[in-house]
Amino acid sequence: MTDAEIANHMGWRGPGAYTQHQMRKIKMIVHEVQNRERDKVANWMMHQCYATGRGETIEDLLDELKWQINQNIERAAQIAQEGAA
Repeated sequence: MTDAEIANHMGWRGPGAYTQHQMRKIKMIVHEVQNRERDKVANWMMHQCYATGRGETIEDLLDELKWQINQNIERAAQIAQEGAA
């Protein structure tokens, strides 16, 4: 999140509405929450036997999951075609 997005969300308006210390503290909290949520997604993926790849963000994890699911679908279609032949 940008400083402006945080300030808007917090209702901070105009010069002097917040200090850099407050902004750093909010950014630390946001970063911690993002890490916790990313870890939840990564743990779910591993529990379902999916690899997490590099997975530095939730978006990275979801991209990796999508790719793996598509690979599984392609393999299943190929096996089905071979079985039908």
